[in-house]
Order: sequence, then C-alpha cells, then structure tokens
Amino acid sequence: MSADERMKDQQTYDTPRMRAVERSKAGHYEILGETYAKFEFFEKGWNPYSRFLDVDKVDLILRRKDSGRRIYREVQVKFGKLYEVKAAWERELFDVTSWRFFKDNEFASEVDRKDFFIAYVPCSRYWIPEGYFHISSP
Repeated sequence: MSADERMKDQQTYDTPRMRAVERSKAGHYEILGETYAKFEFFEKGWNPYSRFLDVDKVDLILRRKDSGRRIYREVQVKFGKLYEVKAAWERELFDVTSWRFFKDNEFASEVDRKDFFIAYVPCSRYWIPEGYFHISSP
C-alpha cells in the first residue's frame, strides 16, 4: 500500500461516522465500559485488575497503598448510553441524559459489603464527557 493509500485509509477511519460504525462492531459494550473504567480508576490512583469470569458480580479489583496499608475494592461495572436531551425544558437544565434499569434484588447479596462498589460508565457514540464517571456503593 502506498503512502497516499494509507493516508486515505486513515482519513476514512478518522471520520466521526466511521468511528461510530467501527465502535459498534468492536465488541460488547460492557467490555468497553470496563476498559473506560480501568483508565478512570488508574487516573484516580488505583491499580485495576480484571476478573476473568464475572461469577460474583466483580468485574474489577482495585488496589492502592495508603500510608503503607493496602486497600482493595471490588467493582461491578455497568455501561450506559448517553442520549442528547430533546425536550426544550430539559435542554435548559441538561445536555445529556442516561439511565439503566436493574432488577430489585440484583445487588442484594452485596448490600452489606463495605468493599463492593458499582461503577456506572455512561458514554455517547463518540465520547465520555469529563466528570460523568460515577461510582457508588449499593
């Protein structure tokens, strides 16, 4: 492939539409959410490890040292889509919205655990907005 052909091929993949198409073929969105979460946790000082199987609702194990002590956290990562707000009254207050439904008892066995967290990773087709990464305890 010539340099001109490589440049044209790269430009094709750099268009927003092509990126969205390629991303939709890239794999399961939960895997993408876990990857985004790893970067976010790393930037906040955690060392994230992936679990091979999600048998006990743990996708990532986080580790860091604080005053010589090792701290561990177990995290279930949930991926959500961001949608542009359409209604005029909503646009006055919000740019985007996201939601995710869970079964009533989905985290029932984890409610009493102090080291278990849920990370909600909302993404649009093109980006994760700064400050939208959310972590909570059940």
